[in-house]
Amino acid sequence: MLRRAIKLLLILLIMLVPFATITAQGSSVFTGVIDNAEYAVPIDLSTIAEGSSITIDAQATSGDLDLMIVLIYENGIYAAESDDRAPGNPNPYLTYENAPGGNYRAIVTRYGFDQGSTTGEFRVTVDIKAGGPVTLTTVTPETIVDWEAAGYPANTPAPMAEWTILAYYDADNNLESGIMYDMDEFERGGGSTETVRLITLLDRSVDYDTSNGNWTDARLYEISADKSNDVTTAYPPTLDSDPLAYLGEIDMGDEVNLLNFLVWGMTMYPAQHYAISLNNHGGAWAGTVWDDSSAVHNNLTIPEMASVFSRALQEVGRSRFDLLINDSCLMSSMENFAGLAPYFNYAFSSPEIMNNPGFNMTTLVETLNQQPNIEVPQLGQILADRYMQDMNISMPGTATYMGVGITDLREFPRLLDSLSAFTALIGEKPETYTQLLGRARANTYTYSTWAGSYDSIDLGDFMGRVVSAATDSELRLAAQNVLDSLDVALVYSTAGDLLAQETSFYNIFFPQGSENFNPRYLQQSPLAGWRDMLRVYFNSLDSEDGAFGSDVLNTVPQVNIANIFPALTSVQAPVTISMEVVGNNVSHGDFTVDQIQPDGSLIRLTQRRIVTENVRDDGSVEYINFWHPGVDDFDFTWSVQVPFVSDGSSVNAEMVVGAGEVSTLAGLYQYPGSEQSIDVDVVFDNTGAFSTMIARQRETSGFATIRPEAGGIFQAYRSSVSANGEAVTELGNTYVWPEAGLTWENRPAPTGRYNLGFLVQGFDGSIGFNSTAVSVNHDNLDLSRQGYVDDEWGFIVQFPADWSSIVYYPIQGWESANDPTGNRFVYIYPVSPSSTDPVVIAQEAMAQYGVDINLASLQPIAVGGRVAVSFSYEWAVNNAVFNGRAFAYYEPALELGFVIASETTDGSDPTPVFDMLRNNISFFNPVELSGRDAGKWTYDTHSDDANFPILEDWAPGFSAGDWSIYYEDGVQGSNTYIGVTERRATNASDVIGDLMVEYFSNDPTVQTEPQSTYYGEENTWEYVIFHIQDETGTYTGGIYVTLNNGNAHVIWFQAPDSAISQLVNAFFVTIDGFTIE
Repeated sequence: MLRRAIKLLLILLIMLVPFATITAQGSSVFTGVIDNAEYAVPIDLSTIAEGSSITIDAQATSGDLDLMIVLIYENGIYAAESDDRAPGNPNPYLTYENAPGGNYRAIVTRYGFDQGSTTGEFRVTVDIKAGGPVTLTTVTPETIVDWEAAGYPANTPAPMAEWTILAYYDADNNLESGIMYDMDEFERGGGSTETVRLITLLDRSVDYDTSNGNWTDARLYEISADKSNDVTTAYPPTLDSDPLAYLGEIDMGDEVNLLNFLVWGMTMYPAQHYAISLNNHGGAWAGTVWDDSSAVHNNLTIPEMASVFSRALQEVGRSRFDLLINDSCLMSSMENFAGLAPYFNYAFSSPEIMNNPGFNMTTLVETLNQQPNIEVPQLGQILADRYMQDMNISMPGTATYMGVGITDLREFPRLLDSLSAFTALIGEKPETYTQLLGRARANTYTYSTWAGSYDSIDLGDFMGRVVSAATDSELRLAAQNVLDSLDVALVYSTAGDLLAQETSFYNIFFPQGSENFNPRYLQQSPLAGWRDMLRVYFNSLDSEDGAFGSDVLNTVPQVNIANIFPALTSVQAPVTISMEVVGNNVSHGDFTVDQIQPDGSLIRLTQRRIVTENVRDDGSVEYINFWHPGVDDFDFTWSVQVPFVSDGSSVNAEMVVGAGEVSTLAGLYQYPGSEQSIDVDVVFDNTGAFSTMIARQRETSGFATIRPEAGGIFQAYRSSVSANGEAVTELGNTYVWPEAGLTWENRPAPTGRYNLGFLVQGFDGSIGFNSTAVSVNHDNLDLSRQGYVDDEWGFIVQFPADWSSIVYYPIQGWESANDPTGNRFVYIYPVSPSSTDPVVIAQEAMAQYGVDINLASLQPIAVGGRVAVSFSYEWAVNNAVFNGRAFAYYEPALELGFVIASETTDGSDPTPVFDMLRNNISFFNPVELSGRDAGKWTYDTHSDDANFPILEDWAPGFSAGDWSIYYEDGVQGSNTYIGVTERRATNASDVIGDLMVEYFSNDPTVQTEPQSTYYGEENTWEYVIFHIQDETGTYTGGIYVTLNNGNAHVIWFQAPDSAISQLVNAFFVTIDGFTIE
């Protein structure tokens, strides 16, 4: 992961000498040491030829060194990077193919760079292979198709059919049983007929399924009708079709094998219409059909498939196939369709993970036999609706995230043209749009986040957010054109409730950070404009910059723990932790809970995304990554619970990752009796029950679902945490897979010490982290009660454990919780009383809501050491009668009174819950707690419509004419300061010129740099940097001006050159956080 902005690293590395140099091609080995004195070692790769392949293999050979590699192109352009090569293996491995010619620098460093703590020796092997045009496929228009030599039978061609379905089924991997189930669906549909020919090439694995004779080679079939009828008793069912040919062990990821199959199939089984079905792992832009029997786990890339389909059509004299069935995950991909659209009329596919088996082939075959002339979109609708029907039955907990779309690929050229126009516009002024793209990306729907993937976003959702956020009418129009083109290409779609709110049904590659950018995308993606846009975007974030001379400045997020209460916590006194995040271009943040082990090491048990609730115009709720630039703060309450996973006998705390209605646990799975481990995510529904298991190709983001078997072994990954927040994946607890699958639930965290922290990441991948320790005591816990800590009103109270959490309702001004039936309630009513007398507080608090208390019920009592009164009352609203019993008290620190009440609407007695509240409440001074806030920043205003962050020690500032001046450490007259003012103006350059004349008229000691533009997240600023030299010393300063509604907002900074670097941090926090209402 890229922990610090590469720009900072480059500045430092300029000063690092000596460095090694590799020229031209060959293999070289370097050794060295990374420690606190030298945390980065550069290796220059000079005169690399165009199209060369650069491979860097780094190994730590001593110490605890956690290596990473960053590859930089000339002029500081980011090229690639690598951290952990695999879960549990922190040594990086980087391959950068089809390199542009020129000079490169490989930087060998450690996690955390200068802030890192690991040290040791390393060995790095750099291999540079000769340049030249990169061959993305071996199939060309001149390729000779020789299917006879490949073992295909030269039969007499069958009579012309209405449809021929050519199914290329690669079961030579962990999807073996599911793909064989799909084969049986063809048989259950009636098999091949004179109307609909069903031709399949099936390759099996040596490692997984043992049914149907456990053969492992590739076999060619014309599917016959099902005879065994054992679908309800065997998985996978018996295949009754007889092979037409035995092709031996072949690599289904080799495009030549697909070409032979297609040409042979169309030659031997001619038809009016052709459908091609591909079933395997799907990897969106990375392609599909991974074959595990090949040494490199070969797969069909989009360039390879495009060349095959083109050559196959050329060979048989057709212009297009009628239909592409992507029976794989994530293949409703812009990259996939951009490459394959010229060769198909329609495509059925999903932008999300597909459950295996996916599309129901029985429904497909039966429909085509009954209606051979059916329109393809109508056929697609039938198949898509059946898929969602099956999903709602087989995996109801996760079906809400599933969906499929029917695409008219003949309309794709319009979509590609509109996308190219959008990316071209971005390319013209990338610095203008960097922050906009980052904010849109941060909140765009990302596919399979619940399975730990953050690379494929929904194109339509992204463009919609650009339309909503952009102030540039030309950019808004370009994004809207993409949306309009998407609507034309999509002829039918269906999805679960949650996905339907977010999806346009087309994913596209846009990784969360530069550390996730896969260099192979630059070679394989047919979306040239999108490729260039991503490269420009990440380069603009990672570019080298000077102190004040940057068009776009990116800062590593700084996380300050501002407050925490209480330090001794439990589910009956949950802890609230406050943080302050300083920086700009923040992508997202996570709240973390790390259990401190007896040896002092840390194991992460919770990592939860920090989101803000946003109510849409239609009343629906979305949760967004909303971060104020400059300074933002959050309060986060930990329930003092962690996930516990069970197989029925073993129960362990694990880091279950939640995303909406589903959650996942990553690990390795072995089928019973197998020694082959599969990298998987166990998916749970919203009740914590097992829903499905996803097998993944982590190096390519290929996904597919598999069916685990009882008695298999699952070993969960766990995350070991370093002091700077990095989580290193390693193998942890082992479970025996039960018949119904694993389950999980939140339980009170084990007694002990925990670090609570915040992990915040910028658009450029830079990371800020901070944490603080708390003690958890759950010994002799009464599980019938939960707690609520109100750090603003100064009390801790306990109420029934199975009730909802207490929530504040700002319109009503009260807090409340309810029981599962919705008939019993806890209410907390505040009031500004006319007296400190609890009786008066009781009367006035309830009178706010038109409620008269029963005066005869008033009784003096003591609660938590406070003088109080108890009382009862009754009130009616919306035909419901509330019976209440409550107590009232005074909080002197706030000068407020409070009523805490137990109320019922079902005629039950409110006294038991009243007694629980009364007997389990304690108080603290909320003003004193707030005074312990360690935040370093505050917000101030200069005018009614502008506010901005300023260092706490510099506030509140001093007035000087129409200026507000903030001096370093609040010392008036300090020569390090920031000034803010506002003037009526419509031209920023004129304002800068006027100020320069006003304050520096004819001063020969002042030198200015050329005027430039700074693109902040909130505003665009024109600025000039000036330098002063006089008898007191040398100074650097700047004037920044932004315009809004005829007003010019001005920020002035100035400091001695010796202090300018310290002022940089403060100034850019202020300017980035400057908000104009």
